[in-house]
Amino acid sequence: MGEFVGVAPDRLEKLTAQLKRLHEILADRGSVIQRKMENWDAQVGFGVLPRLVDSARDDARDMEARTERAYELARLKGWDPKAPVMGMPGHVPGPIPPPVVPLDWKATGRSGFQAERDATALVTAMDGENTEEKRAALREAAEKLRLHPKDNDYLRTFLQIAGPATAQAARVLNDGDHSEGTLFSCQDQGVLTTLAGALAAAGSLRTGSGKDARPLMSDATRAALTKAKDPWSVGMLLKHGPSGKDWDSRLLADITRSLLDARKAGTISFPPTRSGNGSSDLGGDVFRFQKVLAGHDPVIAALNRSAENGKAARHVLGDPDKGLTYTRMLVDDSWRTPGSDSFHRRPAPPGGMTDPSPKIGQVDLSSHVGTFLEAAASAKRGGGTDARESAWSVVNIAKATAEFSRLNPEKVLPAETRRALNFAIDRYLPDFAASARLGVPSEAVLSKRSPNGLWVSYFSHRELKGLLKQALNNEKDLGKLLGSMDARLSGAVKATVLDPSDQNYLSEMAALYGFVSKIEADQNFSDAEKKDAQNKRSATFLSMFSGGFGAINFTKAVGPTTSAQIFTALAQPPLNEALDTDHATDALKKNAEAFYDRVSRVEIPVVQGLINAGAIDVESNVSWFHNGVIIPNAEFADWYNTNAQKKVAGKELEEWVRVTEADMQTQRGMTP
Repeated sequence: MGEFVGVAPDRLEKLTAQLKRLHEILADRGSVIQRKMENWDAQVGFGVLPRLVDSARDDARDMEARTERAYELARLKGWDPKAPVMGMPGHVPGPIPPPVVPLDWKATGRSGFQAERDATALVTAMDGENTEEKRAALREAAEKLRLHPKDNDYLRTFLQIAGPATAQAARVLNDGDHSEGTLFSCQDQGVLTTLAGALAAAGSLRTGSGKDARPLMSDATRAALTKAKDPWSVGMLLKHGPSGKDWDSRLLADITRSLLDARKAGTISFPPTRSGNGSSDLGGDVFRFQKVLAGHDPVIAALNRSAENGKAARHVLGDPDKGLTYTRMLVDDSWRTPGSDSFHRRPAPPGGMTDPSPKIGQVDLSSHVGTFLEAAASAKRGGGTDARESAWSVVNIAKATAEFSRLNPEKVLPAETRRALNFAIDRYLPDFAASARLGVPSEAVLSKRSPNGLWVSYFSHRELKGLLKQALNNEKDLGKLLGSMDARLSGAVKATVLDPSDQNYLSEMAALYGFVSKIEADQNFSDAEKKDAQNKRSATFLSMFSGGFGAINFTKAVGPTTSAQIFTALAQPPLNEALDTDHATDALKKNAEAFYDRVSRVEIPVVQGLINAGAIDVESNVSWFHNGVIIPNAEFADWYNTNAQKKVAGKELEEWVRVTEADMQTQRGMTP
């Protein structure tokens, strides 16, 4: 039985207004109040002030809910606020005040009760035909949600009833006016932000504990997002919603798959404009309208959020069964807005447009694809689920790229997509090197190099060649990869010495050199381009080598974990935009090309690797070794000639060099 009290609705309304005013004053002027009190040396603690602000908000919110229920009960008793009123002698005519009604005070103050009322009001409006009423209801619902921060009971009940309705919000709020280059007013952007924040929270939170734990989001709401009737509206929630890190990775992955499927099927419809011609709304500016399309592409919004999340991108591409399907959609040259055939013709909707022919005003979207592909390949190496999905993502990226190359021999992927390919190659360089030597089917395998396992990617020769053909289409990308490989050569020597499994990392790296050399020959670079490639190779190598890359550490104790440490260490650090390839140390700047000619000869990386492996001890006072890195000079040449026949790690020093040179020469002559 509830706690019923008799209340006058109009008086509750006045009390609600006063509580709202109290909250506004505390929220807007709290800092001023605190500052003035401190100036008066008032001995008052102000730590409670934020709690007072929250309490005033909650009181006003609960009182408003009671007021709404009280008026509803009054109407049920026959009170009509619009009924005509006859004046009484001596009284001014006016509306009849509502009667006193019995109100369950506790129940109306509960979150669940308020959520049910608010959600039902939204669903009722959204089921109607009046667009303005729908918009008003969405704005009111967003305001109600803002009044219930971190209120899981309210959130669960609200979305259980109104979750599917929120998935349609963007199209309802859009009024077709593109004249300002945006589709939503500032107020309505705020509405989408609030609704998306509620959905993200519901997708991440769990209710119950242990075996009884379950998602806060209902199945119906999840289905409305992942099997949406209006994919564009769902994409706009992602665009205006919180960072991808605030979304549940599985939910975000499912939404991303759904939107990619819709793009392929051509079922994404951009909302119509007032005039029926988007560029006309923008004064005939086709280019500006294409930017509007690009800025409101729902698939791009999903890719951005999934890339921010990281795991979501790996869920999408790293699925051994379905990942390749979605990778094929991404590794493609169709990622651009549709453009226009003329300045007066409205372009077709963005969904499903795959015609690569140049049209007026097209906006390149491939940078978003590239960022998503990089995120898919970015998990920390290891034996866990995330590492598995990352390894499979790289396998699928290689497969999809090779397939694109095979089906489109004359086409080149966009630069931003190729950037992501090179990122994946660099991050998984040991895997590519091992594959170049072995020639095995493309798949991810849980290696036993570590007690906890290590997920390793393998690639067939055909797919390795197809990937490298696209990734190394640009001479600077070629130079950057070769420079990175040059710097890792010393690490390969070190790994070959230390690894108790007898894996020959040096031969594997040499095999990859062979593949890259073959690709370089096939690209038919001009003399000028070859010079640019060599300059980039030198700069990359110098930056990594002089920065101490060759001295990268991992545990020297030989044991069951050594192989895994070696394998992952060879892949670090991944190349990125922070890598400075335009200069090395001051000592090397003066004659960088001459230094590269000396340092990149096989003797130097081999000796560096043997030093790093602890197989060679260097005296502290030599001039050619500084901060863990060889700086070749005449004294180094004399030292090498003196020690060439000395046995080091089972071989004469000169034999290590000969074996390395022979491997690299043999592999350069191979035909993948």
